[in-house]
Amino acid sequence: MHGQHKGVKLVGTLNFETGKICCIEEEKFDAAAFLTFLTVALEHYPVGKIVII
Repeated sequence: MHGQHKGVKLVGTLNFETGKICCIEEEKFDAAAFLTFLTVALEHYPVGKIVII
């Protein structure tokens, strides 16, 4: 449609030591999307510290 802008929200992590990126793509950024992101992040980084900024 004319005048509408579709977008996608990207949420991710960057491992500064390895350069690996872990990213999810969502249509909207809400609590459910953030919970999904945290679940994926914990799968990639099961031990250690995760700093969210």
